[in-house]
Amino acid sequence: MRQVEPVTATPVHYSERFVEALRPCKPGAWLQDELQRADKIMSCEAVVLQRYLDIRGRQMLDFGCGAGASTVAWGRLGALVTGVEPDAQLAQAAALRVVEDGLEQTARVLHVPDTSHLPFPDEAFEICVCNAVMEHIAPRARGGYVREIWRVLQPGGYLYITETPNRLSPYDGHTTHLWGVPWMPLGLARRYAIWRGRVEPDKSAADLVAMGMRGATYWEIAGALHGQPFAVVRPRGKDEIEGSVDLVRPQSAPRRALKRGYVAWFRLLDRTFCRWTGIPVAALLPDLTFCLQKLPRPSGAVRPHLSGAGQGSDGR
Repeated sequence: MRQVEPVTATPVHYSERFVEALRPCKPGAWLQDELQRADKIMSCEAVVLQRYLDIRGRQMLDFGCGAGASTVAWGRLGALVTGVEPDAQLAQAAALRVVEDGLEQTARVLHVPDTSHLPFPDEAFEICVCNAVMEHIAPRARGGYVREIWRVLQPGGYLYITETPNRLSPYDGHTTHLWGVPWMPLGLARRYAIWRGRVEPDKSAADLVAMGMRGATYWEIAGALHGQPFAVVRPRGKDEIEGSVDLVRPQSAPRRALKRGYVAWFRLLDRTFCRWTGIPVAALLPDLTFCLQKLPRPSGAVRPHLSGAGQGSDGR
């Protein structure tokens, strides 16, 4: 008889049918995490998104929507969401999740086997969100995906990238939870992670990339848009620096002091280096969360200037 992992504290509106559809994609402890993920996004990531954008009533592409947790979260906030997912099982589970959340009128999920070629016309969406996606795309292929997302984004629309590890950070907090891994050559990083017991020996370098071991950088995304005019959107309220560290929960005095030093250091960078160069301070933080607004091409321009540096927008 098949051993079935117990599911505790399952959100009451999810049926056994949905749980069983999800189980092959999210085995073991991942199942319970995924069942609660939409609520986690609503309580954490959605709060951050709303500092950048008002998504109510806007046509949104949820790129790489997985099992639909983010699609459901954005739909609950009033967006008109289309989720795309290359994995057929995940896409099926996501579509069922939309139905069980009662969002059929405002959200849909499509199985798109190759998301580097989206089945949408140019300028179809006002907002495109990549929630914990970019790190799972091979670095050499990312540029093509970014340009395809940009193609379906309207002028004046927004590309929002979040929950992606910053390759510039020396600590891999996503896959291996080891220091130094992001800066190592891929083969060496794999051998080191295996030696430390953080990944199984049968995992290839390509497997680890697909698992998200190779984070992205702001410069990767901006470089893929070379020649396309865009503006960096600044968040309202709490800034990226304060949002990247937890100073609220109880913690030891030395730990709190260390975090305050971290905030002070990045605030200094924001006032100096980032202001001089026009680069968002989010490009230097351990995890990437930033928003780019697609600007209209200047009339008659053949190859417009890359305008990501030094421009700002409030996302409204």
